Amino acid sequence: MIQSLRRPCLPARSLARTLLLGALCFGASLGAASTLTSCSSSGPRKPGDDLGLTDKQKLGLFYENALRYYDLGDIDRAQVQARNGLEVDPGNEKFLLIFGRCNLLRGNAQDIQVAIDTFKRIRTKDDFKVQASWGAAVERLGMFYEEASEGIRSGDRSTDAADPMARADELHETAVKYWSEAHDRFQRSLELRSGEPEAINGLVRTSALLGRTQESIAHARSLVDAIQASQRLVANELDNTEITAASEERLFKNRASNAEFEVKTRLYIATALRREGDLSGAIDELDQIIALDPYLAQAHSQKAQLLFEAGDFVKARASITRFLEMRAPTSTVNDPDIKQAFELRERCDRNIVKPRQG
Repeated sequence: MIQSLRRPCLPARSLARTLLLGALCFGASLGAASTLTSCSSSGPRKPGDDLGLTDKQKLGLFYENALRYYDLGDIDRAQVQARNGLEVDPGNEKFLLIFGRCNLLRGNAQDIQVAIDTFKRIRTKDDFKVQASWGAAVERLGMFYEEASEGIRSGDRSTDAADPMARADELHETAVKYWSEAHDRFQRSLELRSGEPEAINGLVRTSALLGRTQESIAHARSLVDAIQASQRLVANELDNTEITAASEERLFKNRASNAEFEVKTRLYIATALRREGDLSGAIDELDQIIALDPYLAQAHSQKAQLLFEAGDFVKARASITRFLEMRAPTSTVNDPDIKQAFELRERCDRNIVKPRQG
């Protein structure tokens, strides 16, 4: 169980990595509901002057392009457009938000610090997008400190400190400080916009990192509710008979992305419940995952292991057999997962009580 703040482990750290991208990509585009303000400025020659546009027109063009590139996942071009906008209007908070989030998505230590410094420049701090983005950046900064701490503790990372373990503890305490700040920012984002998936997702991750497993599970269930609400909106839009081909393609992609995100979130819930000793709850969660994606081999494998632990060897055998049916044809006999699956099925066979003869 994730109880000690000294050494957070799976699923906490893996969750922070696997769900962070989903948090940044989930939901509406950056410009859809932001309350950030902007203003125009005059001065030396700026990007777009050769187009013969006014500053206001250039800002509109750069912003539209930045959002489009961001939604397409072309972070480099989105950031160029944001930088162009900031050349025209250095204090424009919409462009600051995009610029910061582009750095956040890159994810290395230098870019994360640039993202944090950029968010600090935004005057409208009580904006749910700003708080969620800032929270994600601070959370990632905490991960860097935690990785350094674990590296020293394992001996994979050198340090000049006289007491390496004390230095590892110090780095971990710094990580916890950043995770606590991130948790507060995600909470503030949620207060500013109830039901915001990005904020809920952040609370799932930071609660886990801080060792608050039950709180993390509760937020994860709220996140599933938010994803399902988004799916209903997508379905309603797809029912529109006047929808354009481009909009239909975008909605299909959103639906697939949401479904994948729900599976990841439910996998986390199942893993966390198992670590808490709630095998029945974890199995129920895996049943929900299989209903969403019947061909997800990982879900059948995990369900088999949980059923075996619960003593239901017949159902465990059926689940691991289903896993083998999906994976074995494309795997080698030396594949560790396949070998473990056959071993589990053999253990199931040994534990299944056969009827007496005669």
